[in-house]
Amino acid sequence: MAYFEVTSEMFQMLSQSPEVSPEFKDYISKLSKLRMVQTRSNLDTQKFKLYEAFLLNANLKEFSSLMISEEPNNKFRFYKRKNTKSENEFLLVSSESVILIVGKLDMRSLSEFEQVMEIAGNAFDM
Repeated sequence: MAYFEVTSEMFQMLSQSPEVSPEFKDYISKLSKLRMVQTRSNLDTQKFKLYEAFLLNANLKEFSSLMISEEPNNKFRFYKRKNTKSENEFLLVSSESVILIVGKLDMRSLSEFEQVMEIAGNAFDM
């Protein structure tokens, strides 16, 4: 297992960098938290343990389900919750990872989610 977290302070520092595009600065200024847990196992017997354990133990009553895909080799669930700070929480649960993104985001903002995932992916490859 691997764990990765970015705090609001780090997002603020990244948004002040002169090396990133204005669009990226605008997007990350809306973020307050990113947490990611990822399994490192490629074994078929281990592939769904994170997914199943998370869904069994997590309290998802306050989340609304946006999307579910359960295929033989890949399982995926996407949830949303409005929190008290006028922010949204988006939760992605898949066969290989659990990702929580918190910020002043909407579905339009999430189209830029790929950039945030690229940051997280690069951190795991360090």
